[in-house]
Amino acid sequence: MDKKRFLLWLFSLSLSALILSAVLAAPLLRASGQRLADFIYLSFSSVCHQIPERSYHLAGNPLAVCSRCLGVYAGFFTGILVYPLLPRQTVKWAEKRGYLIILTSIPLLIDAAGGILRLWISPLPLRSITGFVWAFSFPVYWFKALFELAVSRRKIERN
Repeated sequence: MDKKRFLLWLFSLSLSALILSAVLAAPLLRASGQRLADFIYLSFSSVCHQIPERSYHLAGNPLAVCSRCLGVYAGFFTGILVYPLLPRQTVKWAEKRGYLIILTSIPLLIDAAGGILRLWISPLPLRSITGFVWAFSFPVYWFKALFELAVSRRKIERN
């Protein structure tokens, strides 16, 4: 991995770790009376319903996101973490198959639809797993897009 790719990977990993840390820190901060917790919960409220019964709890408080969203953030973080370890031919194979995101979304969609239609109530671990599986494949496409942006930016700067 060249220097620019490494820096993009490190930035992505750091940002993803920060987001995941905020999800986990919010209930601990709330338990200790820190006002920062309110800001974190509010920040995630625009992307997650934050229903306490659908969330894991720490220190007697729900995480900043539901169990499915936790799976998404954890899956994306883990995907970024292992990305450099993937064989280059595996990455190239996956990059050419964007439909893999659709395939990995099928379990999540079935689980979510069953809940919306009131056919079943999924346990928290199943919600987390479907979110994790879906988001784990994202980094392949995330880095492809970032690397292409970096290359196109260099071309523009040269002209």
